[in-house]
Amino acid sequence: MVANKSMDFSVCVFCGSPEEIERDHVPPKCLFPAPAPNNLITVPSCRKCNQSFSKDEEYFRVIVSQIAEAQSHPATRKLLNEKILKSMTRRPKLATKIMSSVVPVHIYDGEKFMGTGAGFDLENQSFDRVMIKIVKGLLYHEKGIRVSEAFVVKWNVIHERIKIAARLHKALENSPVHALGDNVFEYQGYVLKGSAASFWLMRFYLGPTFYAAIFDRSKLEAQNR
Repeated sequence: MVANKSMDFSVCVFCGSPEEIERDHVPPKCLFPAPAPNNLITVPSCRKCNQSFSKDEEYFRVIVSQIAEAQSHPATRKLLNEKILKSMTRRPKLATKIMSSVVPVHIYDGEKFMGTGAGFDLENQSFDRVMIKIVKGLLYHEKGIRVSEAFVVKWNVIHERIKIAARLHKALENSPVHALGDNVFEYQGYVLKGSAASFWLMRFYLGPTFYAAIFDRSKLEAQNR
């Protein structure tokens, strides 16, 4: 994929600061085993924001790579052996946090209950921060638009009863699929003309699909009253 040539690298895409601007990877570079692919996406980030995501990204990498549907991807096995196990040994708090995220899940074959297995609780601040970071970065990469305070980023919106989500999902059907690395990360995006409002589908390691959207905050609040 060719990077957006009009992208402004003078301010941080996450906080708007013009200080100590660096290039940050979206999605995080740590998701890709070595050698890293040559089509990684970078966006402008101040050093403070860039460094603030580091521990959250390590946690995020473990979760998305070890979700059952993603474990068969060759990249996840390589990451587990070369990076993840070492990272968890070096950072006992990370290992403890991962274990605390494991929850029982019911397994079904169609409507037939097959038993109980283990899954991950994704409703936590670390996972949320990285997912929002990725969505903001993708919008900036595709359209050069920074998400202002007038908009709100929500992920897994497919499970919410928001009318605009269904409309955007329909529009997204004809959007191209972009892949980074050996399908380590795939995404589709649909952006409303002249706005940050958009809808995104993302997959990590050919695992389950994550849905995210950027909504006009005032319209979302009015709709949910």
